[in-house]
Amino acid sequence: MHSLGKRAGVISLSGVRISPSPMFLSFVAFGAALAACEAKPREAAPQTAIVSIVPEPQSAKFNNQSYEWPRIATVHSTAAGTSPAVAALARYVKPHGILIKPSDANLVAAVVFKDAHDPRLGREGYRLRVARDGIAIAANSGPGFFYGVQTLAQITHGALRSQIGAVRDWPAHSWRGIHLDVSRHFFDTHTVERYIDVAAHYKLNVFHWHLTDDRAWRLQVPSYPRLTLAGSSYSPAQVREVVRYAAARFVTVVPEIDLPGHSSAAIAAYPELGCGRPGILCANHRAAAFVDTVLRFVMQVLPGPYIHTGGDEVPDANVQAYFARHVQVFLKKSGRLPVAWDDLLRTDPPGDTVIMSWHGEAPGLRAARDGHNVVLTPDGPLYFDAYQGDKNQEPPASSHLSSLEQVYAYEPALEGLPVSQRTHILGLQANLWTEHVPTAGHLFYMLLPRELALAEITWTLPEKKNWKSFLRRLPQQLAWLQARAYPFRVPAPLFEVRGARPILFTAIAARVQSVRAYSADPVVLTTLQVAAPNASIRYTTDGTVPGRASAVYRKPLQLHLSRGHDIDIRALAVLPDGKESTISECILEHPADQAFSQLHGARSWESLVSP
Repeated sequence: MHSLGKRAGVISLSGVRISPSPMFLSFVAFGAALAACEAKPREAAPQTAIVSIVPEPQSAKFNNQSYEWPRIATVHSTAAGTSPAVAALARYVKPHGILIKPSDANLVAAVVFKDAHDPRLGREGYRLRVARDGIAIAANSGPGFFYGVQTLAQITHGALRSQIGAVRDWPAHSWRGIHLDVSRHFFDTHTVERYIDVAAHYKLNVFHWHLTDDRAWRLQVPSYPRLTLAGSSYSPAQVREVVRYAAARFVTVVPEIDLPGHSSAAIAAYPELGCGRPGILCANHRAAAFVDTVLRFVMQVLPGPYIHTGGDEVPDANVQAYFARHVQVFLKKSGRLPVAWDDLLRTDPPGDTVIMSWHGEAPGLRAARDGHNVVLTPDGPLYFDAYQGDKNQEPPASSHLSSLEQVYAYEPALEGLPVSQRTHILGLQANLWTEHVPTAGHLFYMLLPRELALAEITWTLPEKKNWKSFLRRLPQQLAWLQARAYPFRVPAPLFEVRGARPILFTAIAARVQSVRAYSADPVVLTTLQVAAPNASIRYTTDGTVPGRASAVYRKPLQLHLSRGHDIDIRALAVLPDGKESTISECILEHPADQAFSQLHGARSWESLVSP
């Protein structure tokens, strides 16, 4: 685990380029579109319906018509490796009363899987075609078929209608990872599998399972039974089941056994592994034999190609180097690849070590220039243990900020890396450390919807990314999560303030969801918007905290300002099930003309605040 001391001062986000981005969608428009879609489930989608796919495909075209699924949907495959995709399709349609049945006749099948013979798609790309007479998914291998089904599920609504159109899609990055620390707080396999399930739906393909740390050791190792006596743990059978579950969704499980640092739990169970330095294994034969035995068992129950062995925050470089060399030799003999945090770079690690760059991007770029494969996971935007908004409105979290927009805006700054070496950048990963996260509800609140932004920045080509489009597509995705009982952070309302004369906006110190607006005109029109499904907006105009009994926002507010008297608008979103967002705030002022002429600020409220 990376120490909180190092991260406590992280406020600015190195390498993050956040551009002002206007909001997109009023609650009224979204509600009308959704109501129209649900009220007449068998009719064609209206012209104004939003086709919501996350991550955004590389190419997609749709019309305003729908394919209506039969109650018994025949499936025909002319390609190998389609079984997981067919199983995923059956899981999706079963709750809607539709049965999937294999068919030998291509001409009468409702869904056809076929070889794409398209090199551009790679292993994970796909083509999806929905027409009046059926659905076709083409890919080069199993992952592509599976991801084609995930997109099909996102364009399928009601009971059941699929939007007619065509998609051609492939990922920007091969490593699209999400991490979970189960050492600080333990999560049962049901929660872990739900964690993997939502990742796979949004086309993430690596699950980094942080199994050991100072707090607790969570993997039962038969040769060292005392490792897990102090707390909850996973049996070998449970681990194998998680691996099987992930493999069926084309998610690679990367286990992490953190060493030689962060080993307090192991040393507490077996004191002979230490040499008196807190949390650090001894660089001797006994500790090396322990590592060999543990890793040998890890490879038995977790058969993936990568083993993460930590290597972070070890004060003694000689101890760090000793274990780095030992692990690399041991794993190489076993046909596995070592993964380590970028702290290991000071030991000049072997070239086949995959480096996870968490101290910003610079260590990763240096590692890539030295020939290492690299996963970028910068502490800041991609650390999901961070606050998502104002600290006084959020549940406990690490001290820095990682808002939804900051996650979406992250784009690696690779300009200093020669083009020939950029292939060493395997992709991106977000990490979720759990020292402040004791429950599954809190866990998914921290994960969602930030994971959707992560999915888009790892899959979608940079030139296709669009924050406004992402927010427009977000409500339907939150509805999908809600229908599957996933807790998530409800996006807060956003403000749009307009007047006949210019309006300037400035941030308020230590309040990331509050903005002060200065209007040169005494009359302003304020619009409230929210990217949440079927949400109502409650607001006040006197600076008091809004609640469910506050006024319901129904139309833009025309406000009359007077000099010397602020209007403090606060708003929150409320879902039909009672879940509430955090509160957004806009303090309106009407300064004298001379005072206004000396002000400097942004041109919009939303350019300063993320929902």
